[in-house]
Amino acid sequence: MNSQFLIAKLAATATDTAWSQAYSTLNFYVTISVKLDTSAENPPEESLAQIGKELLERLQREYFSLDEKTLESIKTAVSTTVDSVPPSIVYSLVLVTNNASTLYIVTAGEGAVIIKRGEKVGAIATGKKDTVLSFSGPLKNNDLVVVQTQDFSSKIETPLLASLLDSLSVTDISENIAPHLHNDPSGAEAAIILLYTNPEAQTLEEEQGNTDEAEETTDDTREKEEIEPSSTLEKEEEPSTHLSAPLFEDEEKDKQSKRSLSFSGVTNFISILKKNRKQLLGLIIIVLVIGLVGSIFLQTRNKESQQNNEAIAQAVTSAQSAYEEGEALEPLNRPLALEKFTKAQETLTETKNRYPNEKGLDSLNVLLSKVEQKLSQFSSGKKVENGKKLTSASDIDIDDIRTVSIKGGNLFVTDKSHTLVTLSKDGKKDKSFTLDSSSIFDVNANSDFAFVLTNEGVTRVDLGNGSDNQLVDLDNSRQSIDVYGSNIYLLNIKDKMIEKYAPSSYNESDYLSNPLQSPPVSMTIDGSIYVLYDNGKIGKFTKGADDGFTLTGFQGTIGKKSYIYKEEDFSNLYILDTSNQRILVASSNGEVKQEFTWDIFKDAVDFSVDEKNKVIYIVTSQDLYSFSF
Repeated sequence: MNSQFLIAKLAATATDTAWSQAYSTLNFYVTISVKLDTSAENPPEESLAQIGKELLERLQREYFSLDEKTLESIKTAVSTTVDSVPPSIVYSLVLVTNNASTLYIVTAGEGAVIIKRGEKVGAIATGKKDTVLSFSGPLKNNDLVVVQTQDFSSKIETPLLASLLDSLSVTDISENIAPHLHNDPSGAEAAIILLYTNPEAQTLEEEQGNTDEAEETTDDTREKEEIEPSSTLEKEEEPSTHLSAPLFEDEEKDKQSKRSLSFSGVTNFISILKKNRKQLLGLIIIVLVIGLVGSIFLQTRNKESQQNNEAIAQAVTSAQSAYEEGEALEPLNRPLALEKFTKAQETLTETKNRYPNEKGLDSLNVLLSKVEQKLSQFSSGKKVENGKKLTSASDIDIDDIRTVSIKGGNLFVTDKSHTLVTLSKDGKKDKSFTLDSSSIFDVNANSDFAFVLTNEGVTRVDLGNGSDNQLVDLDNSRQSIDVYGSNIYLLNIKDKMIEKYAPSSYNESDYLSNPLQSPPVSMTIDGSIYVLYDNGKIGKFTKGADDGFTLTGFQGTIGKKSYIYKEEDFSNLYILDTSNQRILVASSNGEVKQEFTWDIFKDAVDFSVDEKNKVIYIVTSQDLYSFSF
């Protein structure tokens, strides 16, 4: 992160038709958005989030591979990046970087950069659709720069934005903008707010100002000795603040105008004071008192600022230690490493919010960026590269797929009503069985039989001769079935209970001594029973007793539409989290070891795992997919 920039980032929540992000690292600031072109005939197969992330990754590779980061080379890197964007995607990308107090801007597609300098606010760069443009200009101390995607600039137009830039605290500004941004967003709004600080320039300006003031006072006094004092004080006309000159224009003319006004004002002021020496003496006393009070105030403020920066330095040291511990633990203990990174983030964020305007935040922001990048790796997972479609519902003569299973060594799927289909491992149809039911909820199996949970109860299908037998008559409050040994276990979501059915009578008994504490959504068995709740938590029960299981080592929460899978001889527990488009792979003690991402997961309705052969099967309502891991 560039230490001369204080930074705040804003991005709207992604939707089905738009995604955006505000990203920064080192001296690299990017706002990016992608949207579906509603007029395009062939929409992309990948999700917008995946397209956007890949676009950002390509941009970083192109940018950081540059030997010399000139404006022209950066523009070429951006052009190379967006060349791969599908024609069905509308993109808005704005890249900003600082080179020796010169701001470089490259836009791809529509987007804008707004600057506030003093009281003036205006656009310094405006992008054009499907075009890469470049801009540059000098920065001045306390320049406030807002880098925007096209949807952000359309939603929060310059007059409104100017009214929200009153404070030099980028945190306050982002808080002012946030309510407007999140009011019915499209999902493609993103912005980065940059406050440029140049301590050397600020000091030079102050010294120059003091020198000019001393020279003017000397000249005015000398002139007044030769000119007859005026009997009245002329009323000076106030200088205009109308924004009429370009923002990057040399401001020497403004300085000369102000100096002329200052000269005339001092002349008249001294003329009056000479008439009344008592008033002059009183004024001197007042000035001395004001100076003393001001000095005390500055000393107090400097002391307070020093204490604040010491607190910031302590927080950075503590967070740096936690970050380094996390890096060392990452290959050994992923959950503990995540805990360390999270602790570092909390320490830095809390300190940043407590002291939003201190100079010591520069080093804090650099470390915070590194911590957030580490945390993002925990949530991004490993993208599935070898996924493939095995078959579709129409290929196996069913309307909609409901379940998939590989348990017992047989691969089969069911539809939503009454059909069970066995398949070869490459997805070719083998046999088809028709059940006396109108709804199928779940299915499980051993090597000889498939046990199908329907709206009528539990039906056992002989996979050899195709005969079926209704084992248990039930209502439709059971939504999940698993088999262990000769026993059948059902998850009763209405009563929040696990029911056990033992042969040969298949009478019901309660596996748990007490109902489940939260609404359950999925169940699996490996000797113990694992239950996934709708709040994303997982319970583990052995002989009906709660083992106090906790899933660790992953970011975020597991969504409500999720599934859990394990078998007796499995080393790992598998969770399909459709809301976050991922599969988590956890050890038996709950430590997440792997995470896979694939946009197919968002539409999944069930999954099954062949751990021995390292294959995972996923079904949507229309297709069967698999990938190796």
